[in-house]
Amino acid sequence: MPSPLWTERDRRSLRLARVTALPVIVGEEISSREGEIAVLFVKEWIPLSLSMEETTARIREQAGLVYIPHPLARDVPTALRRENLEAIIEEVDILEGFSAHVLCEADNRAAQDIARQCAIPPAAGSDAHFAREIGRAGAELDDFTTPQELLQSLQRGNIFGHRSPYPFSAVTCGLSYIDKFRQFLRKARRPDSKPDAILSNSTHARFG
Repeated sequence: MPSPLWTERDRRSLRLARVTALPVIVGEEISSREGEIAVLFVKEWIPLSLSMEETTARIREQAGLVYIPHPLARDVPTALRRENLEAIIEEVDILEGFSAHVLCEADNRAAQDIARQCAIPPAAGSDAHFAREIGRAGAELDDFTTPQELLQSLQRGNIFGHRSPYPFSAVTCGLSYIDKFRQFLRKARRPDSKPDAILSNSTHARFG
């Protein structure tokens, strides 16, 4: 049976896990200062705007998995980027090798190359912001129940995906820039305040 994986900026994935009969891996997509980092098997929600090092440390504290979404995507303003990825590569458990929203296919291929070179299990993400995008990418996996079993299954499994239509990707890219600009304005108005708990209500379907 497919196992949906949801990473979000609020707590809907926890509610989904409670009401569905399907197995759901609860995850959170975190906006660190350097870019987006996701945690799988999250138990306690991690604040936004921490450094990438502090973010991964907090993931480790709760025995979660560090998942890097669309790491090299040039069209995603919140992507971690190569230099930051290389700086924390020892902490990365899963690297997204295919994102359905990445406009430049070379960026997906480059992420897959890094995953192979570093022996990091690759994954695929729909990065669905619209209902019809759910399931556009995924991974064929053996059954698993624990984080370590998931990593082993990803190493043996196969990822697949179809890129989202350009209009959907363009809208998502635009919304990402708007969200980034909103964060900039918030910091400019309240430079000493703590980051808001929720900056977006986007839902991100990672693999099915």
